[in-house]
Amino acid sequence: MLRPIARSGIRHLTTRRSAVTCPGQGIIQAGFLGPYAQYRDNLLSPVLEEIDQALDMKFTENLFNQDPGFARDWLMHTANAQPAIVSTTYIINYLYEQVAGQSLIDCSDAILGHSLGEYSALLLSGVTDLSTAVRLVRRRGELMQSLLDPTSDYGMMALMIRPNQFDSLVSYFHEHRVLANINSFQQLVILGEKSQLQSVLSEVPGKKSILKKISLPVQIPFHNELLSQIEPELTGLVDFSSIKQPRIPIISNLSGEKVLDAKQAVSNTIAVNSKPVQWVKSLSLLQAENYRVLNLGPGEVLHNLNSKFDLENVSLSSLASFNDI
Repeated sequence: MLRPIARSGIRHLTTRRSAVTCPGQGIIQAGFLGPYAQYRDNLLSPVLEEIDQALDMKFTENLFNQDPGFARDWLMHTANAQPAIVSTTYIINYLYEQVAGQSLIDCSDAILGHSLGEYSALLLSGVTDLSTAVRLVRRRGELMQSLLDPTSDYGMMALMIRPNQFDSLVSYFHEHRVLANINSFQQLVILGEKSQLQSVLSEVPGKKSILKKISLPVQIPFHNELLSQIEPELTGLVDFSSIKQPRIPIISNLSGEKVLDAKQAVSNTIAVNSKPVQWVKSLSLLQAENYRVLNLGPGEVLHNLNSKFDLENVSLSSLASFNDI
């Protein structure tokens, strides 16, 4: 049973401005919506129906399946994982609004998402509607999967680095076209064919600049120039005449800057498919302007990543955790 959520409001609890963050992929857990099964046939019914109709399948029933084996296999397909994570992020926020009677977004001052999470940011800020968002990320996943070449052997690695080598390593990996995510001053993610990565890593500048290398179980070339091929179709899926201006600024993965124009926000989100995620620029902006971050959505990956920055960092990974704000 969930604890009651206080209705005392958010904004007056701190004078610091707040930014909502939305998670990307990399979250494998059984039953994203399992903790909210009590709401399935009442509060959540219209939302679940809208998602299922948008995807033309009984998609949301999988979000309540708490079999770890099923979740592992099902979420390994990015065409499933992407709409699952966006839907769950939306639903956690929706339930908070319904149960607490107030809007997290309207009580915040900016929103951003890491990679896939930027599609959640477009949705929660009101730029796109729910049906458009889940169709867009479902198709994004399908297009990514269609690009897989059985003769290619892509690898993705998280690199723990010395912060004093950050600038030189970012430049080096960018020059060699393998930079995928600039996550923090301590972590970069690189991606490419495994032979290419081995070659690039063998000539890294700076003595012992890389402290640790972690191979990630990824086959899709996320944020790689190869994905420029999918961007025209994704753009075509958005009805730019029906999108709305964001209720709060969106901080773009592409630039690390605030965006208030809906068309520009969507264009940036699609363009960053083939370019690195500028998370350090985004969080550095929030840090400089004395924001706190409210990490919305399933899992703790983004909350843990944001803990590397000098700002107040709050996890909102479940409905009950909203009591912490």
